Amino acid sequence: MPSVARCRCRDLACSSAALRYRLSTDPADWIAYERACVRTELTRIALLLSSTVIPHAQRLPDDEWVQLVLGQLTGVKSALGLLVRSA
Repeated sequence: MPSVARCRCRDLACSSAALRYRLSTDPADWIAYERACVRTELTRIALLLSSTVIPHAQRLPDDEWVQLVLGQLTGVKSALGLLVRSA
């Protein structure tokens, strides 16, 4: 079982060369890291939806912008959820 990976996607000081240096040569570690990054983004999208987009849609259900954002982000959330769960 691979070790638990922690996503460092938001570390601005981390260049792609530095990232390659930090990763092991084991593909299982790469997958664990990628899943951790996807999980981080999934959490960010879910929080954006629940804290901002959904309340906006509830207050202004006929707003075309919020309906577009709600539809697109819901799709992204579903896709990211599948990636996190896939084995």
